[in-house]
Amino acid sequence: MSLYRGLASPLIGSMAECSTLFVSFGRVKQLVGVVEEEVNRCETPLWRLYLAGGGAGFTSAFVLTPVELVKCRLQVQAQAATLAPDAYKGPIDVIKRTIASEGVKGLWKGQMSCLAREIPGNMAWFGFYEVC
Repeated sequence: MSLYRGLASPLIGSMAECSTLFVSFGRVKQLVGVVEEEVNRCETPLWRLYLAGGGAGFTSAFVLTPVELVKCRLQVQAQAATLAPDAYKGPIDVIKRTIASEGVKGLWKGQMSCLAREIPGNMAWFGFYEVC
């Protein structure tokens, strides 16, 4: 069972990220005027599909940043040679202590880095997804 220890947190984060990505991708496609029949006939300009992918990445970063923050803080702690007495007990403890010390806004520390990764990454991913 130790093989699956800590699986719940990334699984929940992944579900939230994927659902946000696909819902926002569909919505942004509508906003930029992508018509599914045109996509199926390869008549949609690629820039619209890439723009929709970038919009999906922008939206998903707001869900993904707190998940990444929790993951990174737990990973850094796990890599330390000795655990400090005030070590995090798990993901919920990271969230509670972050809010207590930095406020709710602290959960989105690193938002710009996440946006810098998610927007171009999802532009490419969804652009190729639609083309293929």
